[in-house]
Amino acid sequence: TNTATISAVVLANSILIYDGAIYSGNTVNTADGYGQLVLTNTTTITGTRGLNADGLVLTLYFTIIEFNAGVLNSAVQRGVITMTNSASTTATISSVVIAKSLVFFSGFSSDSNTIGRAECGLTLTNATTVTCTNGIASGNLLVPYQVVEWK
Repeated sequence: TNTATISAVVLANSILIYDGAIYSGNTVNTADGYGQLVLTNTTTITGTRGLNADGLVLTLYFTIIEFNAGVLNSAVQRGVITMTNSASTTATISSVVIAKSLVFFSGFSSDSNTIGRAECGLTLTNATTVTCTNGIASGNLLVPYQVVEWK
């Protein structure tokens, strides 16, 4: 886990965009090369990786977007989906209008070196549900998300 300090933002109007990662290793430890990002508070981004079996560097990239007041219908909703021995797990959010909403992926951390386990996708399944799905139902996977609803 590591942190980065940013200029202060209004959490309710801000989203963190996961722009990818660069891994300094050349091993096949899948979980070493991935990480997750969370907007921890108004000035801090926290990055976490699952494994660090080889001790090499993982650099995570991000962009913060702060919308003007009144652009969003409600505060940005944030959470982390914890998947334990499951290929699909959901999180409940406050109701949104799907046609005016997007779910944002913020990376993931895993304790698995199996590619199907260490990759996933997010879907805004319905007005109150974010679903995380991956290929293999074993191990642990932590997947942060953000849901934005425009006016």
